[in-house]
Amino acid sequence: MLNRIEQSRRLLMLGLVGWVLSVQAMADVVVVVNKSNTDNLSAEQVQNLFLGKAKYFPNGKPALAIQLKETAPAYQNFAKEYLHKDANQLRAYWSRLVFTGRASPPREVKDSAEVLQLVSTNPNLIGYVDNSDVHDFETVRLVKIQ
Repeated sequence: MLNRIEQSRRLLMLGLVGWVLSVQAMADVVVVVNKSNTDNLSAEQVQNLFLGKAKYFPNGKPALAIQLKETAPAYQNFAKEYLHKDANQLRAYWSRLVFTGRASPPREVKDSAEVLQLVSTNPNLIGYVDNSDVHDFETVRLVKIQ
């Protein structure tokens, strides 16, 4: 009996450690915009921009979302944390919208460096990267999610 209790405790601890690590990984994804864009966004506004439901920042300027490749860990984390979808759900979502002609998915870029480079040179872009990849706050700004 004691052996079963000990096994249950170990499984519970492993589950908790896994959960803590996954939450920590999600917290490491940040939304970035050009330094000239002073808008703060709600989680819903970020979601709407990346799901093609909104095409403008709150200040009325055009917004164009860019995203990392589906294989990037930051893509998976961003999709879960901000869009509340996994990669398969996002693929199906965009397939429906593209098929019906209602919207196109965000432009896909190869890595965080490209996201940061593009966002730094275009005030209309919004992207996301792993927090550890942001080193230059002269050209990009982290979006404060309200």
